[in-house]
Amino acid sequence: MYRIGVSDLERRTPIWCGGRDRSEVSLAAFFAWLGPVRGQRIRLAVMDMWNALRKATQHTPEASSLLDKE
Repeated sequence: MYRIGVSDLERRTPIWCGGRDRSEVSLAAFFAWLGPVRGQRIRLAVMDMWNALRKATQHTPEASSLLDKE
């Protein structure tokens, strides 16, 4: 079983942990919880190469992405 963990890297605190798997639907639950205004404040998305996570950056058009290839 997978869960998605989202953290504030500057404050070093967890923000959200949820979802049922690593799907776009599970990550969409985070963005629904976060809301569009706060979503626009995301500046960096750090993730692995999982396609569903990469697609989710459409919710954060201002953010840069850092991909972990391992």
